[in-house]
Parts: sequence; C-alpha cells; structure tokens
Amino acid sequence: MKRLILWLTLVFAWPCLADGAPPVYCTDAVALKPYQIRGSLPGHEHHRWLEKNIKLNSGKTSYTIRNSACNDEAHPGVSYHYEGYIGMPAPSSCNWYHRGFMFIAINGKDLGSIPLADFSVLEKSPQALCQMVWNAPEATVYVRFMQLPGDDMLRCRLHWTPKAEKKVEAVQLRLVCYPSFFTNKPEHGPDRIVVTPRLTAHHRDATGKIPLQPAEDAFVFYADTVYDVANGKGVGPCAMVFASEQLLKGDVSLSSYAITTNLDMNPALGRADLLFWDFNKQTNADALQRLQDSAACLRANMTALSFEATALQNFNPEFFTCELGSLIVRAKEDGVARQPKLTQSLKRLIAIKQRADAGDPLACGDFASEYDAFILDFTRLKIEALLNSPE
Repeated sequence: MKRLILWLTLVFAWPCLADGAPPVYCTDAVALKPYQIRGSLPGHEHHRWLEKNIKLNSGKTSYTIRNSACNDEAHPGVSYHYEGYIGMPAPSSCNWYHRGFMFIAINGKDLGSIPLADFSVLEKSPQALCQMVWNAPEATVYVRFMQLPGDDMLRCRLHWTPKAEKKVEAVQLRLVCYPSFFTNKPEHGPDRIVVTPRLTAHHRDATGKIPLQPAEDAFVFYADTVYDVANGKGVGPCAMVFASEQLLKGDVSLSSYAITTNLDMNPALGRADLLFWDFNKQTNADALQRLQDSAACLRANMTALSFEATALQNFNPEFFTCELGSLIVRAKEDGVARQPKLTQSLKRLIAIKQRADAGDPLACGDFASEYDAFILDFTRLKIEALLNSPE
C-alpha cells in the first residue's frame, strides 16, 4: 500500500518536477479577522470603528482589499470613514492607497456614507474572488475583485442595477495612488510621472488636469523617477487599465504627493471593468516594459471575463438532489444520521441559487458560506457510502 501511494504521488507530481514545466498556480481568498480600531475622525473617537480585510492570492502575487468604517449606534444607517472605504494595504501601503484608493459616486453621491451590505469572499478556487455591496438609493451596487491563477494584477468589476422607477445617470470613479513612496515632505524631492502610450507627464510640468483618451490610452502607469527601486528607493510603481468602450471621459491630476485619476463611466452599460497593478519591488523600467507587453491584450479581453463564482454558476440542483438521495441509501445508518442537515442545506442552496439567478448580489455571498459547509458534509457522505456499500 505504501508503495502504491508513493507511485501515485510520483505519477501526479512528475509534470511539475520535469525540467521546463510551467509553474502550477493555485488561488486562495481569505477574510482576515476583523478588528476594532480607535477612530481618527473628530467626533467618532470613541465610536465602533471596524477594519476588515480580504486577502486574494493568485499563487504568484497577493492583493489585500480593506474596508475601514465607523458604523456606530450613534448614527444608525450612516457610515463614516477617515480617508476612504476601499483600500489596498498590500502589496504596498502606498501605490494604490491603503486607506482608500477607490471612491464610487452614483448620480453624484459618493457611496462612502452608505453602510456595506456585504464584504465577503465569494470563491477561493479556481479563482480568488470577493465583493463589496451597497444598497444605494438609486441602485444596488457591487464591486468585485478577482485574481486568476498566476495573475500579477488585480481584476475589478463595478456593477450597478437601477432600482424600480429609478435611473442611474452618472457613474464616477476617483482613484488615488502615491507611487512608490509617501513624498509628503519638501525634502523628499519627488518626481512624480504618469505614462500612457501617447505621453509622459511630470508633476513639475503639469499645469492642469491631463485628459485621458479612451481609445489611445491602453494603460496608465504611475511612478516616481527619484523613488525608483533601481535607485534603491521606494517600493516600485503602479498602474491601471480601463475598458475603452466603457469610459466617457477621464483625467489625471498630478502632484508631488498623491496622483488622482477621475473616470466618468457610461451609466447605460451597467458596469465598469478595471485592472490594477502594484509592481512591488520592481524597477520603473521593468514594470513599464511588462505593462507595455501585456496591456493591449489584457484590455481586449477584460470585459469578456466572468466575475461570478464558478461553484455558483455550475451548481445543479437536480444533480445534487438525485445524488444525495442515492448516497443516503448507500451510506445506511450514517446516511440516515446526515440526512436532515444535508437536506436542509441543499434546500437553502437551491433558494439562494434562485436569488442569484434573479440578480441579487447578496445571494452570491450567502451561497459561498453555505456551499463550503455543504460540500464538506456531502464529501463525507460519499466516503461513508463507499465504506458501507463497497459494491
């Protein structure tokens, strides 16, 4: 038996051990334990201020998404934040700002004052996927972040569904980054730059907002020529790609500290797709070259990707109902013991699936938490059926 196990291990591991074999990347997503922090916002110092983080991992790189908000009983139904509500604390605390790098406005109203309806992991594998959901007055809005196996970027989709008798007439995104280093003192002497396929702009030369051309600007690269890893300074640059057909207009505001990018998305489309890079520990030259080599291809395919959990998409109620009945019989007394829990769990999953198919994003988060427990018990039942009815 030991020899058989060793032989099987070698057979399945051999492709990974062979010379020249491509690396095998496995994704993961983890909701880190929430923790309470002392509020920095005046008037909220002693309120309930909670910080939540979800870590996505492609097997090659890892990105963390953060929500930090005050949702205290002193102001029910209203959320307060210090510097933002969608942060990216890793790979770098600078670059896409850890306290708040993305701000979303629907019909001119920022979502930051609306308490999150959901912030959860939707899937760990074969893709790392999480979401934030808001119940805004005019629309149900969610933003999902995803990494596929081997990704070096963070994929993002913003989605909005107008409520009955409501219209979404404007969708604006404000993106904030501090390329490579927090250059908040004059003695830092930074040289912030923005690079697109058609221009390179330095903050010292910028006299106003730099307009983005949707078709021509296949990428936007943010860096600092002084705080470059090649000079032994800073943590590396960052970048962003938007889908040209979704952008109505956009611009970049350069400064010696933060760089702000404003994007007006087409509200009629119901969604906006973005790609984010944090080129942690990479030189400006290497990162820019990689971006130039891959951005056009990635941009061409980014809107075709699904941001739905594969387990939810592939869930087949008829199969599980039939299979569950068969396994319970074959597992005998073990099946009888597991039947109530598994049957109720399957009923809940079917109901959640119906909600998800109707377009409820909250159902996606509910499915993820219920499905993991169901599959674990379902697998145990399979093993018991094999042991109790080996024929």
